[in-house]
Amino acid sequence: MAGNLLFYYFGDDEAYFRTLQGEFRSNTRLAIDFKRIYETEEKKIQSLFLKVFRDHPTCVFIDFSKNTQDYIHLARIISRTPIEHKLITVGLVDYLSPAYRDWE
Repeated sequence: MAGNLLFYYFGDDEAYFRTLQGEFRSNTRLAIDFKRIYETEEKKIQSLFLKVFRDHPTCVFIDFSKNTQDYIHLARIISRTPIEHKLITVGLVDYLSPAYRDWE
């Protein structure tokens, strides 16, 4: 819908994605369009940067639980590249993921 905020979730966890949508919808009056995208190939994961650059999402949630290194690389590209619109980038880890163990 025109005028709505756009939130991306880059990850494979459908249950988490539904919970994320539900929490925002029940706790805010903001009009938000949620889109879930998941890729497994390195080149396709890196191309998600172009989607962020073109589509101007307000917030991007990046799930590091699968294809951890490729999604961490994507998060670095997004956070280090000057983008013309305001963007919040959120990295998601679970306590069983390799990314969590690397940050302990």
